[in-house]
Amino acid sequence: MVFGDQVGVGAHSLLIVPDWRERGSGVEPAIVIGSRTSLGVACTISAINRVSIGNDVLFGPRVWITDHNHEFRDVTRPIHAQGRTAGGFVEIEDNCWIGTGAVVVGARGIRIGKGSVIGANSVVVRSVAPFSVVAGNPARVIRQFDADRGDWRRVDEPDPQASHQR
Repeated sequence: MVFGDQVGVGAHSLLIVPDWRERGSGVEPAIVIGSRTSLGVACTISAINRVSIGNDVLFGPRVWITDHNHEFRDVTRPIHAQGRTAGGFVEIEDNCWIGTGAVVVGARGIRIGKGSVIGANSVVVRSVAPFSVVAGNPARVIRQFDADRGDWRRVDEPDPQASHQR
């Protein structure tokens, strides 16, 4: 694990690298947390490959981030005895806000773009474009920053410029 400067980790949080002994020496760190990032109370980050969190990221309480899942293909065996999937990665870029109770599952690889917001209790299973607000289960984009207008626009909001161009 690698931590930047002024990283805050809330009480009862867990940072887990399963099977870390098997990773060997010289392998890149599985969990990287950038400077001025703050994890809320009771957050969990579990990485078998790589979870990378940028600078100035804010986590609410009880956020769960993982780059893998439990294997469950063999219905004749208990799930706990089947191990883990090969996993993917999670990359959370700078200046994101991950709301209370959000879950990010990057078993196939997920990138949350710079300046994005993940709504409380959302389940993120796909990458998120920069400057987006996502919410729900599964999470979907509900707002995006409109650089031309200089503010956030609901994705279901009609574009006022489009009506003038018809």
